[in-house]
Amino acid sequence: MERISRWWIAVWLLLLAAGCSDDNGATPATDDVQREQVKLAVILPMGSADTQWTQVLDWVKQNIREANTAVEPEYELYDENAVDIQALGEELAGRQEVAAVIGCVRSVNTLILSYCCAKTHKPMFTFSTSAALPRVFGQAGFLWGLAESDITQCELMLMKAKMYGAKTVSLLASDDIYGQTFTDWFAFQAVEIGVSVQRMVTYAEGSVEEGMRQVLAVPADFLVCAPASTADAVKTADVYQQSGFAGRMMLSDMAYNASLITGLGSRANGIMGLASSADPDTGFNVSYHALFGKRPDFGEAHVYDAVMIACYAYRYAALHGMTNLNKAIAALLNQPSEVTGRWTAESMADVYREIEQGGTPSVSGASSNLDFSTDNYTTVQYSSFVHWMAYEGRFIDLDYDSRSGSSQSSTYAAWEWNKQFEQSFDDPSEAITYPEKTGNWVVIVAAGRSWTNYRFQADALAVYQGMKECGIDDDHILLIMEDDIAYNPVNPYPGVVRRTKDGPNLYTDVEVDYRLSDLTPQDWADIMLGRKENSLQAVPTDNVLLFWSGHGNRGELMWGPSDAVSADLFAQTLRQLSDRQGYRKLLCFIEACYSGSVAERCEGIPGVLLFTAANADETSKADIYNTDLNVWMTNRFTSALLEECDKNPSIPLRDLYLRLFHQTQGSHVSVYNAPLYGSVYANTMKEFLM
Repeated sequence: MERISRWWIAVWLLLLAAGCSDDNGATPATDDVQREQVKLAVILPMGSADTQWTQVLDWVKQNIREANTAVEPEYELYDENAVDIQALGEELAGRQEVAAVIGCVRSVNTLILSYCCAKTHKPMFTFSTSAALPRVFGQAGFLWGLAESDITQCELMLMKAKMYGAKTVSLLASDDIYGQTFTDWFAFQAVEIGVSVQRMVTYAEGSVEEGMRQVLAVPADFLVCAPASTADAVKTADVYQQSGFAGRMMLSDMAYNASLITGLGSRANGIMGLASSADPDTGFNVSYHALFGKRPDFGEAHVYDAVMIACYAYRYAALHGMTNLNKAIAALLNQPSEVTGRWTAESMADVYREIEQGGTPSVSGASSNLDFSTDNYTTVQYSSFVHWMAYEGRFIDLDYDSRSGSSQSSTYAAWEWNKQFEQSFDDPSEAITYPEKTGNWVVIVAAGRSWTNYRFQADALAVYQGMKECGIDDDHILLIMEDDIAYNPVNPYPGVVRRTKDGPNLYTDVEVDYRLSDLTPQDWADIMLGRKENSLQAVPTDNVLLFWSGHGNRGELMWGPSDAVSADLFAQTLRQLSDRQGYRKLLCFIEACYSGSVAERCEGIPGVLLFTAANADETSKADIYNTDLNVWMTNRFTSALLEECDKNPSIPLRDLYLRLFHQTQGSHVSVYNAPLYGSVYANTMKEFLM
């Protein structure tokens, strides 16, 4: 029966390849028709084991030739694993005859290529969309992501864990940009889905087996693995099969390749995974199998669509006198998709005919309906994912998943997550009394240096300027930062530091008390404890506000590139400050990854309240990427904090928490030590600002 079905599908495809009748206007392909060549640079793995790319590229080219007589693709093929991506990207970005670039499979290569294409706004298509790509380049108007961000993949894998009854989950991820998406979102999504994180391990290149052994050492019901390559997926599966680990394992899309099965042989049986896939409703998977006798690998449907869209847009631009191909792509992809699966030669002929008649047709593809939201991100709003299992030398489709139709069915919406799990606060059983306030002190720490950490100093300067505007004298503000941004050699605006692209210059009338590189973590503790000449000198009737912005790891806040203030030192410093009555109330805001792991050590200290950008297991998120400066300009938690305090300086601390919680994407803003501080309903920000 299966052979008969396959035979009928093949007959159907051959009928389509033969062209259409005169009634529908399509013109059969002939060798003597001269079409304009649309030069496309394709950067994908092109080794001897990666013949699927040439198969799918030849297939779409033949279908385009059959669908029209005006254009056809011409490929420049590059082996992703054998070229210098940086050098090649710079060359292709500057070549006008190259209409668009398609690539890569590895996210780290896609990021490098994106930076190159951004310089000239060279149209670029990719299906490798780790979270950083749409966030950095999504609104730049040249990067066309044909698959949703890996944020979605991580979410769906955790939902599978929940479906299988898991109560505890662990993560193994590569330490490159690909794995970073999973590391950044895993703990956050686990909280929202209702499962507990047991362990999160990242591994460096060449150490995936050791990483697996570390993550398997702690029992969990479900293990999510995001390996950097198929080769790493093979090693991961091997360790898993040999370990006797009782929980289930699920591999991410980098494992969805025939070489996983050839590499593992019979040991692949039972291995599961999730991968971005063509929507089954488009018919691409069935047609591909009928032609090539196997299922398409990860990314093939997206490559097909990239070539198809580029050729549509090239012809559309020529007929409408457009010199910017990206605008032609946006015009086509901004139309609602009315029909699913308009990727066959016959369907493409209809699209070309509408273009030739001066219309702007709706476009759908082999991978999906290609619903784009160009107002926010040049990335598809939803993708299909296949839940697969390896068995007896082949992949079996268990089911398909999509976030379409939900309130979060887009990359943009993924960052606007409607978080559910807020903290609740009870007023202390006995009122906590404080002496009348006589003054305010502020300590501001930007714990990162160098141009790439621009955002930490920009945020610190914004807090500094805000405190001065509130009337706090500079003698009561201690500013610790490296001060290497304003006049950095790569700063195109010497003497200028902004937190937003068109915002005010924050580097005006600034007094830096200490440069970060002149201090050790212990020096910071001594400044807080008044042991230095220029240090905190608060008395028992003074409020102290501590703002900290920088990188963080579990149990520590980084101090420059190689040192750190440990959670123990941080907590010990505040305890000693409390013991010596060095404040009336102390309010602390920490903008750092895993900041909750430091704040939780401070619980039990009277009169201290801590707000953190993330809980103990989460990373915090940068905000506003400037493609001209090539830096993140601010952090999301700090942006929300400044906006709320500017709007309402008298905001109750509980209301401030709620606003920060819902406005900070990708992490759970958390509050620590509230029972020993007093009512967060009655206490406000005003007493720290005025």
